[in-house]
Amino acid sequence: MAASRLLVGEHLTRFGFLRDRHGFGTRRAFKGDGPSPRHAVKAMVQTLAGAGVDAACSREDRPLMDSASNLAVALGALTPRMARSQFSPAAAPLPTNHQPLTGQVPRMGGRRRLRRTARPTVILLYHRLGSGVDERGLSVSVQNFEQHLAVLSELRSPLTLCELVAGLRRGSVPAGGVCITFDDGYTDNLMQALPRLNAVGFPTVMFVTTGPIARQERFYWDEVDDLLMLDPPGRPSLTVGHGPDARTWLTSTDSQGLTARGHLHSWMQPQALEVIDETMQQLRAWHRQAPRHGSWVSPWRPMTISEVVRFRSAGGEIGGHSRWHTNLGFQAPDRQGDEVLGCRRGLTAWMGVPPEGFSYPYGNPSTDFTGETQEIVRRSGYSYAVANAPGPVTANSDPYALPRLAVPDLDGDRFAAWLGSLSS
Repeated sequence: MAASRLLVGEHLTRFGFLRDRHGFGTRRAFKGDGPSPRHAVKAMVQTLAGAGVDAACSREDRPLMDSASNLAVALGALTPRMARSQFSPAAAPLPTNHQPLTGQVPRMGGRRRLRRTARPTVILLYHRLGSGVDERGLSVSVQNFEQHLAVLSELRSPLTLCELVAGLRRGSVPAGGVCITFDDGYTDNLMQALPRLNAVGFPTVMFVTTGPIARQERFYWDEVDDLLMLDPPGRPSLTVGHGPDARTWLTSTDSQGLTARGHLHSWMQPQALEVIDETMQQLRAWHRQAPRHGSWVSPWRPMTISEVVRFRSAGGEIGGHSRWHTNLGFQAPDRQGDEVLGCRRGLTAWMGVPPEGFSYPYGNPSTDFTGETQEIVRRSGYSYAVANAPGPVTANSDPYALPRLAVPDLDGDRFAAWLGSLSS
């Protein structure tokens, strides 16, 4: 990824960025997977020569910034001892103008001595960063995410999904690689995740649900949580649906409200868009009639269209995640086509270029999407698609059903152990 695309707003100055790239070069040399000193010197000479041409031929600083980035990495390869301090706990955090990674990389030991080439390549799935009530496990704290990146910087080689798929179609998958993805399109992906990813040189893809973003509506699952999270619950029960299709849950106590939320999410997930919309209308009406003893509002907000465009211009890749996040495996083929192709057309209109990848909502193979769904995605023009199924990417993986690992909210040590278990 070009250095000029890694600078994000005020979170990373040019000096700070070049310092980080120099540190990246020292860490690679310290671990023995960087270029030899001879090749590093050669790269520096070539970079300096190229920078002179860029300065003479370009009026922009973008080519010079890219050259400076390459030079910093090569220089770092000649000073590996400087990396030792980065693998040991710091006495105290240093004040900086941007928010640094706070997680310390644990010392290498045991299973973590495996070479990167001995580790499988994986795709990681995140949804959002932050703290708050999260009964469905969609959130990872910012502090833990920073520690995840510290571990990944030490143990894995960053890949774009397009690079991974290109290798897969050639019959080979780079060993020891990792791709980082986000689903849905929460605003914290831009404000919190992307600056941290850019700071350590990790590319990412955010798969966007276009309908709620275009209308600036909450994702329905977050609104369900908000509407049911009254303290204490204001009504004894909740009923949605009509006639024989009606469902009723008790909501008098906290535990009953918790059960109602879980059952309601499970019941709504495979429904058609019209049923979801009607259920939300009934739920909003039920909430308005309830006595207001206090309410809880989640911090999770979808992006705006302009924020999606900013995410791409700041170095992130954008993929499709359907229009309304309906469960495609339970929808008729024409409805699946509307969700898949409509999402692609919307993103193309926003960004000026079509998205390469697609993420199946919910993503469980054979249940949430089928072979028919995969064919619809392929015909719609996507180059690949990712699922929500555990496992590494191998030479036998289907480009339209790539496995992904949903990342739990773990600190750095436990995340390293979780990641290491994949090599067992």
